[in-house]
Amino acid sequence: MNEYIPVLASATTGLIALAGVWLTQRGNKKVLDQQLIRDEKKYRRDEQKEVLEMYNRVIKLDGEYMMHNDVGGPILKFNTKAYNTHFRPVIYEKYHLLDQSMLLIVAEMDERIKMCTYYGEFSDEDNISLNGSYDSLIKRMKKQIASFL
Repeated sequence: MNEYIPVLASATTGLIALAGVWLTQRGNKKVLDQQLIRDEKKYRRDEQKEVLEMYNRVIKLDGEYMMHNDVGGPILKFNTKAYNTHFRPVIYEKYHLLDQSMLLIVAEMDERIKMCTYYGEFSDEDNISLNGSYDSLIKRMKKQIASFL
């Protein structure tokens, strides 16, 4: 019986050590999972902050430039020069972060401007469409900013 005491002591010590390792790993896993969740939330928050900063820049430009010009008729002319030189570069810096509805608006505007440039003229229908799309884009950006607050 005395020869079994060292074996039992060693086995008990081994089991206690294994239990300690298991509990430590379990605790570390929980801490790591919580850290991953915090990091993911921080990443999303930073990404959202980047998008909102871009929206703010576009809205600031909207206040600085006349996007709908009165040319003496019933239709307001869309300011494509200001859009292409000032607005479009700001939008495309964070284009991949825009929501789907804004992506579609920007793509539709770009396509229409490209076609009008190719044909060398902007019809009344083109100006109406571009003005409406632009206004819709600005409204959506303002709505996103308001919903963030």
